[in-house]
Amino acid sequence: MSSQLDELLKQSAHRLNRHKLVLEVEPRTLAPVARRIRQRIVVTCMILFLSIAALMIPFSSKVLAYVANLIQIEGFQQVVDKGFVTPVGQKSLQHGIELSVENLYVDQGELLFDMVQSYGKEAVSRLVLNTNDVQLFIDGKKLANHTGGEFRDLQDGRYGGMIYYTRNYGYEEGPCRALPEQFRLTIQVNRIGDVQGNWSIEIPVSRELSDQATRTFEPRISHEVNGITINVERVLMTPLSTSIDFEMTVPENYSLTDPSAISSIQVKDDKGYIMGSGYITGEGEPVEGARMKYRFTSDNLHTPKETPKELVIIPQRSVMDKQDEWATYFHEEAFEPYVFYVPLQK
Repeated sequence: MSSQLDELLKQSAHRLNRHKLVLEVEPRTLAPVARRIRQRIVVTCMILFLSIAALMIPFSSKVLAYVANLIQIEGFQQVVDKGFVTPVGQKSLQHGIELSVENLYVDQGELLFDMVQSYGKEAVSRLVLNTNDVQLFIDGKKLANHTGGEFRDLQDGRYGGMIYYTRNYGYEEGPCRALPEQFRLTIQVNRIGDVQGNWSIEIPVSRELSDQATRTFEPRISHEVNGITINVERVLMTPLSTSIDFEMTVPENYSLTDPSAISSIQVKDDKGYIMGSGYITGEGEPVEGARMKYRFTSDNLHTPKETPKELVIIPQRSVMDKQDEWATYFHEEAFEPYVFYVPLQK
């Protein structure tokens, strides 16, 4: 880019030198006028330089940050701020409608990128892309699902939105245990409204940035109250989200549907930031002593801005608020005797 800028500046200076300035002034005013002319030339060159630079520099994380703020995805702004997004700047143009991917974030379990739609003068339609019409492929394998709300007006004639994929959605042909360390992402759109086309973008993707910042802890901390044991096996913190592997062992006659039973586990960091909650699901397995063990993972907890020294594990139970002819309404309440702390140490 610097060589192109140098060449443009040389051309600008050459044009200025070809047209000599003839000044009819008295000698005593010549020096001040000459200084003003030199200043104008410098200012002109600076404006030219900045204008060219603005056109040539890609949107990078600024577009992504703007779209992220627009869509209000909690916790994502810190990923942008800390530089864990990869500038892409790839685009596809069909029928005067351009789709571009400006930035992308990926880790072991999540893929997130922004997409911007713009129109040329020859655009046959100004309909906005429905993100349900976006198809994603990893190394040629089609993903089963993704999340993406409606595109929003970016206030400059363009529209933007974010596409989100988690490994829990899996491939069409089966599960996805973890996103590869390196892969080829293909984004395919065959229609925008009633306009048929072949918008296709291929992006080489690497987890390198997020892998370097991902932290894994294996505290193996257990907490037992009234014959119920909760064990924290592993904590995985990526820049975007946190997952915690739990084991809960209960008496054989313990029922998860009982109103007094533990139904979910909330997690906070040591500064009181609520990272989120996970629900206890799945089938239990018999273990010694007439007991049952449940293994489950709380996925997609929010990662705090700073790695905490410890986590607060808050088992919760469902408390009924009211009941009417349509439904029964509950809220989650901390089960105080079962609250415990998990130190995070490497």
